[in-house]
Amino acid sequence: MKNTVVWNTMIHQSLEHNNLDLGKQLFDSMPERDEAVALFHDMEISVFRPNTLTLLSTLSACASHGALEAGAWIHSYVNDNDLNQDGSLDSSLIDMYSKCGDIAKAIQIFEESPIRDLFTWASIICGLAMHGHGKKALCYFSEMNESQVFPDEVTMVGVLSACAHAGLKEQGRRYFQSMEKVFELVPKIEHYGCMVDLLGRMGCLKEAYDLIMGMPMEANEIIWGSFLSACRVYNNVELGEVAARRLLELNPRDPSAESCCLTYMQKKRNMIDQWD
Repeated sequence: MKNTVVWNTMIHQSLEHNNLDLGKQLFDSMPERDEAVALFHDMEISVFRPNTLTLLSTLSACASHGALEAGAWIHSYVNDNDLNQDGSLDSSLIDMYSKCGDIAKAIQIFEESPIRDLFTWASIICGLAMHGHGKKALCYFSEMNESQVFPDEVTMVGVLSACAHAGLKEQGRRYFQSMEKVFELVPKIEHYGCMVDLLGRMGCLKEAYDLIMGMPMEANEIIWGSFLSACRVYNNVELGEVAARRLLELNPRDPSAESCCLTYMQKKRNMIDQWD
């Protein structure tokens, strides 16, 4: 087993020789992500000074693994050494704090940021949507548009997700349509997934089904799973059976889809018996 000292030495040497990809791979493989704090303590007392690319890579790894303590320590290190005077790390810090659960800190960094580019806007909008603060995310999106910063595909996933969490069906429809008409963005499967989630939450199951069937790509397990959950909530037997069967086609070994399919078939038989 590789202990902390060995992990830190390997990562430190990778970064020192500017091998960022290897350094990130090693960081991702660490058995305990909090060991990143020990790594940066080593950096602090060494002659090696991490550059922006190193910090971006490591903050991204902290975000991916939910390593809040490590990420906060790195943030402190950045501040103590004046490594973010131009605000170039702000979007990564916002993303890290959002994914690690501290959305209040993410908002604080955004509000204090000297730059408001696409990446900082996208990070805060997606972070707020992730935490269920749909209306606040959409307020920031309005400010973003007023600032003449145009969204990309990632931002629009956050916007549509925010609409789903806030139950804003009509706004969601308008934003989805605006992707091509206003921003010249072709909706991807993630955007369709957000719309299916929104319509499903609002009980618009027929509309959600029609959207799935009209997609320019095949719906994946995530979309059919989201639709199936909505059918359960609203007790739609017919469409629920369709969703369960599609899930079984995509993953024949999925026990939950098989169970749902059998359940819906039984419900349908019971309904037929009642009519008879």
